[in-house]
Amino acid sequence: MDQPSAVDAAACRVGTLAQTLGTSPPDLLGGKAAARRLNAFVGRANRFLGLARNGAKVKPNLRRARRELKAFEKAVRSGIARKRGPIDRELGELMLGLTTAATNDVEVGQAAAR
Repeated sequence: MDQPSAVDAAACRVGTLAQTLGTSPPDLLGGKAAARRLNAFVGRANRFLGLARNGAKVKPNLRRARRELKAFEKAVRSGIARKRGPIDRELGELMLGLTTAATNDVEVGQAAAR
């Protein structure tokens, strides 16, 4: 039985993140615009991870996925701290945990791809 790679683990976490975003109402995510922006970050990260898993330009796609995850993390942190239309703290902390784990997995994948 093959061990799942770090990229597979990151893709799984990003999938869980996408599912969490999809099932959360927009008002818990800071409104429609913020929810759309967060979904865009996760969608792009998911696409780049999928390309890397298929072997297409692995290093650049992992770098791009990591950049999108970092941008997502920054958006969630600022959304939690926002006064008007904040992201629900409990939901935000869950998403930050998944994002941090996915980013770490992408970094392990980047180190293996070198």
